Amino acid sequence: MSVDHLYIPRHTLKLISTTLREIPELCIDLEIALTKQDRLSMRGGNRRPKRPSEQPLPYSEDASEAGETLHHVLGTWVRAVCEQRDLEYMPIGYTHWHGEFFGPLRPDEKRIPPGYNLDNTPDLSKWLNRHLISLGMTEGADTAVNDILDAVEVIRRIVWPRFREPDNTARTEAARATVLNQAGITAVARELGDEYRHLGARRVKYLCEQGYARPAPGPWRPDWPTMYVVGDVMDAHLAHPIRPRHTKESA
Repeated sequence: MSVDHLYIPRHTLKLISTTLREIPELCIDLEIALTKQDRLSMRGGNRRPKRPSEQPLPYSEDASEAGETLHHVLGTWVRAVCEQRDLEYMPIGYTHWHGEFFGPLRPDEKRIPPGYNLDNTPDLSKWLNRHLISLGMTEGADTAVNDILDAVEVIRRIVWPRFREPDNTARTEAARATVLNQAGITAVARELGDEYRHLGARRVKYLCEQGYARPAPGPWRPDWPTMYVVGDVMDAHLAHPIRPRHTKESA
């Protein structure tokens, strides 16, 4: 334990925080991989499979297992923090349980709606990120670092197929066919070599907002962020070069 009573160094806590903030949007990409919607939506509309074995499966066991593992890891550490630090788990953004208080709420208060799924992965990650210091002060929390990072890395390898390809050309082609949200595209760009080194968060947002890259056809769930074909954003990036004085700002 350090002098400030932390089992996890502060620089490592910062890394965990960055990873926890990535999880909600990563879960959206995982759900697409889980139902294989990304592959189904990218198939040629007039192409019919030559034989039944070519038909894509409607369900991904790897994605399901990875999601369950991440959920278990986050839930384990939420329970550990609550028990050791005497905290109550409540999803971030809410202040009252359903049916707990029937009077009018203040403007900054919000009641959990009936039927709300408290035990969901994005909410668990947000709660841990909000209580990061409490996590760092929880005995045994040094093992949480690898637990969380390893579980997230498995999901990254599922939702971003380029990680499974041995050479850069194959990685690029795999990435091009993937459907991701803006945050996912930014992360993918970091893996695609020097040609896309400036395809950062602000650059991706700009290309999408300007209509240089069109949203991918769905249907997608209404609560999901807009999805794009990675290849379309990559092409738009190369077709509309960044002026030199804006290069540093795009990263």
